[in-house]
Amino acid sequence: MSMNPGTPTAEAPQPGINGAAGFAAQSATWFETGGMLGQAPCYVAGTRIATAGGEVPVETLKPGDTVVTADGGGPPLRPVIWVGHRKVSLRRRGNLLALAPVRITVGALADGVPHRDLCVSPDHAMFLDGRLVPAGLLVNGVTIFQDFHHAEVTYWHVELPAHALLVAEGALSESYLDDGNRGQYDNCGLITVFMDAVTARGTGRYDAASCFRPLRHGPLLDAIRDRLALRAKGMRRRA
Repeated sequence: MSMNPGTPTAEAPQPGINGAAGFAAQSATWFETGGMLGQAPCYVAGTRIATAGGEVPVETLKPGDTVVTADGGGPPLRPVIWVGHRKVSLRRRGNLLALAPVRITVGALADGVPHRDLCVSPDHAMFLDGRLVPAGLLVNGVTIFQDFHHAEVTYWHVELPAHALLVAEGALSESYLDDGNRGQYDNCGLITVFMDAVTARGTGRYDAASCFRPLRHGPLLDAIRDRLALRAKGMRRRA
């Protein structure tokens, strides 16, 4: 999983089943103002992405590799054009909700979905009910929770010719969409000369260019969270 163990951050919030609503309310405020403190969405190193040759760890992908896409609006296989990565310290108190990965456990979204624990950054969008939902808004403290017990984490993301849905650990989630945050990656290179240094998600650029409409609040989000929470309770009873 490439999350390096270290001293747990003792002051980090640990939302349980009763704390999920408070976490979601706080997260919603951040997302409505353009994202979780402007952090770029990513996959944690070790996440397996479906490719033409089977599932491979995200960090092994390179430009020219062909990945499986599932958005229905284009070819089922598309080439990778860029792979970004960044190492993030989780020792910086005050930023933990924005930085610590969200762990979506096996079967949290549907039967067998994901088929292996999936770890993504809080801003990273999952595809549910025809919409793109940031993972941080799905936290229920039981089957979907933030993992604070690591000193640092390495995040990776995969860019295709157009924004699309990748298959990560059997779950549908977004590919990278440059909305001005490429400069947050350690290997951004000279391409940032042509990009804004600050994320442009608050300007509506992401919403306009995304492959499906983002969902950050409202009755549909409430219904999705309620369904996943009910599913979590059922899974806990069967455990």
